[in-house]
Amino acid sequence: MERNSTQELDQEAFLFHKEILKRGMKLQFKIWGKSMQPLFKGDGEVVELELVKNIQEIKRFDIIIFWQGNNLLIHYFWKLNKHFNNSLKDFCIVTRPLNPIERFDHPIRFEQILGRVKKEKMSLLLKLKVLLNS
Repeated sequence: MERNSTQELDQEAFLFHKEILKRGMKLQFKIWGKSMQPLFKGDGEVVELELVKNIQEIKRFDIIIFWQGNNLLIHYFWKLNKHFNNSLKDFCIVTRPLNPIERFDHPIRFEQILGRVKKEKMSLLLKLKVLLNS
């Protein structure tokens, strides 16, 4: 199944796509937009997702697709934030785009993550650039 990552998606459709991953089926998305340049051109490249079963599976710089404001976004995982609540159950996930490199997204919950991009990874040079600009 193939979808556009910038397309609007209501909660029912989001949960349907998540169920596809849970059943071990293939799920691909087209990437549109410039927020992950230079990693993705944003001109419709296709990425495949894999299921993320728990937050411990996600590492810094993993590229994830998540649901926010009825849209699917693709950015990278930055950190867990327990600033508002020290309970592991009530943490926030902080994600970031690559363009602009210094920007942060609004925090999300684990339940908003659809999946992790399977093959495409950030290079060491790109990771260093992000760290130096943080």
